[in-house]
Amino acid sequence: NADMATVDTRLPFSLGGFVANVFISVFCLGACIVCLRWSGIALILWGGLYVYFGSHFARPAQEVERLANATRAPHVAFVHQSVAGAVVIRAFGLKQVRRFHRLHQTHVDAHHRASYAHQVLAHWFALRMQLLHACLIASIAAAAAALVSTTDGLSPGLFGLVFNYALLVPPHLEFVFTIWSGVLSSLAGVHRVLEYVHGRQSKYISYV
Repeated sequence: NADMATVDTRLPFSLGGFVANVFISVFCLGACIVCLRWSGIALILWGGLYVYFGSHFARPAQEVERLANATRAPHVAFVHQSVAGAVVIRAFGLKQVRRFHRLHQTHVDAHHRASYAHQVLAHWFALRMQLLHACLIASIAAAAAALVSTTDGLSPGLFGLVFNYALLVPPHLEFVFTIWSGVLSSLAGVHRVLEYVHGRQSKYISYV
């Protein structure tokens, strides 16, 4: 059910948000490059740095999230079984109750270790993105200010337009890589659905 919900709802909405944010980021950067003329070529280098850090974040984030999901499933199943069989567990005495407490703590610790790794990775990526955002906005503002000071440079209105677009780019770029890592993690559910479908088809063919 969770995998089918991923295929039916999570992936379409994630891809829609991904495409929308990509278009917003590309057109905002394109407008800045056009207005800044030759100075805007340096923005392509910043775009390369965004892609570099985003590609280094997406694949580890997928693996860490998969690990967190793998440690969450046994914990949830154990809690469900413990609640359903609480009367039976208590019937065997305090020794079994303490044993189930230890098992519960073991599952919680395993899931917390995976969640902690995921949070550390997310903070690592957020820190790099914030530094890149600051450098990108500073570069655009410096180039625009240099063009304003020239005789045939930017007008104050175009300077405000460029600076406004410069402030729009960073959150959308960060959201693009965050969504992409989520899409890569969701593809595991698609693979499980395909394996199930192909398995059922092979069983049907062998039966026929």
